[in-house]
Amino acid sequence: MPRMIDPIRAAKLPSRTTQFAVRRALEVPPGENVEILVRNPRTPLDLSLGLMKNLLTRDPKNLSNNQEVSDTIRQLALRMYKQKMEEANEK
Repeated sequence: MPRMIDPIRAAKLPSRTTQFAVRRALEVPPGENVEILVRNPRTPLDLSLGLMKNLLTRDPKNLSNNQEVSDTIRQLALRMYKQKMEEANEK
């Protein structure tokens, strides 16, 4: 019987190929925590940007402070975090 690999645990490994990231990104249901895939430096930038809309409320703050992700992801995460905080303050 082949050994099953936990996809979230596997996505944390920076040695994973981009093919794994693409397959996993296509399987992610809305609302699931995808920060791990966005944070993985081997996930293609276009996939990471597409997954940003599925981030949980606390994830953009974590990503905006993470020096391992690309500048584009960090800037977008900071912008998303500020927008969510403004929306929360308006309520």
